[in-house]
Amino acid sequence: MKKGLTAKGVAALREPGKYADGGGLYLQVTIGTDGTPRKSWLLRYVSPETKRERSIGLGTLDDLSLAEARDARDAARALIRAGADPIEERERIGQRARIEAAEAVAKATTFDQCAAAFIASHNAAWKNPKHRQQWQNTWRLMRAQCSVLCRSRRLILVS
Repeated sequence: MKKGLTAKGVAALREPGKYADGGGLYLQVTIGTDGTPRKSWLLRYVSPETKRERSIGLGTLDDLSLAEARDARDAARALIRAGADPIEERERIGQRARIEAAEAVAKATTFDQCAAAFIASHNAAWKNPKHRQQWQNTWRLMRAQCSVLCRSRRLILVS
């Protein structure tokens, strides 16, 4: 019976190719443009969502040791057993993080900051000085109306 990879064996590999450890985990060795070997971990699996074979990169050998790569493989295989595709799950997590970051910025941005940013970004397109002034006046009027509305409803408008 063939054994999996060893830490010493992984360090010694120099020939390009994919070297199996077991359970779908592979060490991929490629040669970089400078001639040195590049080593990264791949997990090959069948997606429970599409029923197609897929490969997901787990990281480089510099980032993950053999033991850490095996742990990452086991975590990904647990997702697969639960019916989730690890690549799709990674994308969902990334999308969720981007949405949360955008929401945090939106919550921290005041009306005045938003108006100033809009005017600054469109200022060059407004050739007529009167047109620029009209936009600034419109924003000031909207700000005043928001302030009145907030006071009438006992809300706090941060400027």
